[in-house]
Amino acid sequence: MIRSLELTNYRGFEHYKLSNLARVNLLVGKNNSGKTSILEAVQLLASGGNARELASLARRRGELISTSPDPSAGQIRVYPDVTHFFHGRVFEEGASFSLATDGELGSMTTQVVRLDASKIPIKGDDYKFHEIVVMSGINLVSDYSNPRMPEASRRTAVPVTEGGGVSFEVPEPLGRTDQLKANGHPVLLIPENSLDRRLMGELWDRALAEGQDREVTEAMQILDPKISNIVFQSIDPSFGREPRSGILVGFEGERRRYPLGSHGEGMRRLLVLALGLATTKDGVLLIDEVDTGLHYSVLADVWLLIVETARRYNIQVFLTTHSLDCIRALAWLCEAYPELAPEVSLQKIERALGEAVAFSADQVQIAVEQDIEVR
Repeated sequence: MIRSLELTNYRGFEHYKLSNLARVNLLVGKNNSGKTSILEAVQLLASGGNARELASLARRRGELISTSPDPSAGQIRVYPDVTHFFHGRVFEEGASFSLATDGELGSMTTQVVRLDASKIPIKGDDYKFHEIVVMSGINLVSDYSNPRMPEASRRTAVPVTEGGGVSFEVPEPLGRTDQLKANGHPVLLIPENSLDRRLMGELWDRALAEGQDREVTEAMQILDPKISNIVFQSIDPSFGREPRSGILVGFEGERRRYPLGSHGEGMRRLLVLALGLATTKDGVLLIDEVDTGLHYSVLADVWLLIVETARRYNIQVFLTTHSLDCIRALAWLCEAYPELAPEVSLQKIERALGEAVAFSADQVQIAVEQDIEVR
């Protein structure tokens, strides 16, 4: 696990630090305080500092740039725009940002560098690249180091336009961009709008192979104790792109199974959370707006599921919320299950302070009891 995280010239943070991190970390703060950016920073580090992961994150946010390389032909191309990763959106030769932990996930520095591909040696001390995609001109060069795993240290590069656009023609990094295996450990970021049907199916297949499908089904019983089974249908090409298609839920006493989508967004959200927990053993799980679609009355049980599973499977979890009900449910968990309290930290994100305000489980309980605003 990581106990601290430091951000320098990264997105909205000129310099920011999070300390006293625990196994399960709830990030709170006002809109645009940088909570999602911190989740993405952890994902970048967990990915082994691969520069091309920046393009994936930019696409997910809709940070795109259009360019016309051949105006006479009327061609317009749309590229992921990586300028937003640099503080103040200063994107010029020599600009850089860095992310660092206390060792568990290592550290990385990404810099805008002008390179001449013909002069880059395949072997040598000046420039050593892994998964070489270097082209002459402006490149994003990321140097990743991990003292605990020296063999994981690497340098990667991705060519970009002068304006910071990453060509879609650049090969994707090995593995999925929304679920990576960094240094052998799974990493999954669950956005506020959950995951697409295809990735949910892959996670379900993994849960089946590892014998954890029953745990996923039992987690779903938080919303309805009568749920008895879940089935992922083979995708029919005619509806395969529909994000909510092909997932059926069975109930005790009924032979027929019903579409997951007919039971509300909370059911789908809980399934995504359960799949994430079941498939990130010894890894990192990142959840944006954890309580999306979930009624306040089930949040205590959801917290119990997350913290118990994270401890059992050695998962470090980072979550965000705007919900006071979500914080109250966390305080209840820490009081009702004191053995789980040391696994929890609340981090209040406020960029002007330069460092997150860390609340222990005891402090979260006191804040809730005394109606102290911690969001």
